[in-house]
Order: sequence, then structure tokens, then C-alpha cells
Amino acid sequence: MAWVRSEYAGEFAVLSAWLAMVLPWNVVYYPNAPLDSTVVFVRFSVIELQVRFPVVLAVGEQLVTAANALAAQYPGTQLVSGLFVASPIGAIGHYDGAMQLGSIAWAIGALVLVGAFAFSLAFYLREEAVTGRSPVDPARVIGWALAAATVATAIASAFYFLERDLAGVPVPIGTVVMGALAAAVLRAERR
Repeated sequence: MAWVRSEYAGEFAVLSAWLAMVLPWNVVYYPNAPLDSTVVFVRFSVIELQVRFPVVLAVGEQLVTAANALAAQYPGTQLVSGLFVASPIGAIGHYDGAMQLGSIAWAIGALVLVGAFAFSLAFYLREEAVTGRSPVDPARVIGWALAAATVATAIASAFYFLERDLAGVPVPIGTVVMGALAAAVLRAERR
């Protein structure tokens, strides 16, 4: 039995791709960061937001900002105060070992999600043209892309878990939701 009615499979696929693009696939709360600080990582498809606090840290008798004290530990560019942003490419260049492998998997997942989003946007705007040109049902293309991104982000989460002492325990809630969306899109029967 299909989870989505056949006449809505295309629309559901488009909305699923858009949701997967903005959904955080991985969230980490790490209260044991260096220098008695706390870091929260929220990883979206193409960016990672980091909240580092306290904003000012005491190192010996000096007060330093979290930006300076944690810059060697975590990639990212400071936006405001304790809020930082990083990309998968920046993470690949910054980390080594399992964290780097996780970042490579994240980058692959991000590329797949960007492709799925672009394809879904074209499908939304020009459904007749895309359906006519595609040898495969466009909803299935989006579903398989979401499935591939789910696998990539799950692999990234597994590699990040191996380094949980460095960056906390990842909670891949968005990966689970993305996998459920992929399954629902792929189970829809289009006529």
C-alpha cells in the first residue's frame, strides 16, 4: 500500500526535497568542549551552525573569546558573538581521520541534496517539460536522490560518532526524517 496517493506523488516529492534541504540532518550538544566550554552543532545540508559558549573564556588569568580559543579545534567563521558557520568543504580541510571522512560523506550528501533541490525546482516550475524529457518518473528521481543523501548523512554521522570525544555525540534526527521521506516518495505509485 502506498503512503501517498498517486496524484500527489510529484508534489510530495518536491516538498520532500525542499524539506530535506532545510532540515538539520545532524544535531550535537557537546558540553565537554575544550576549556570548559560548550558547543552546539546544527548541521544542515550545506552549512553547519555552531553556537560556542561561554563567549568569553578564562585561560589561565587571561580572558579570551571562544572564537580564538576554539579556532584550532573546530572549523568555522564567526557571524556574531558565539555563533559560527562552517561548510562541509571547510570541515574537510580542517579535520583529519574519522572527522574528515565524515565531512567528505557530508559533502557528498550535500551535493546530492543540492541536485535533488535543483531538480525538484525544475519539476515544480516546468512539470510537463521535465516529465516529457525524463526517461524515469521525476518523483522517483527525487526519491532515490533523497535515499542517497540519507545514506551519505548516515555514514557521516557514523564517522562523527567515532570521534564523539572530540565533537560530542551526533543525533541524526534529520537523517531519519529524510529516510522516511525517501521511502514515502519511492513507495508512491504514479500513474
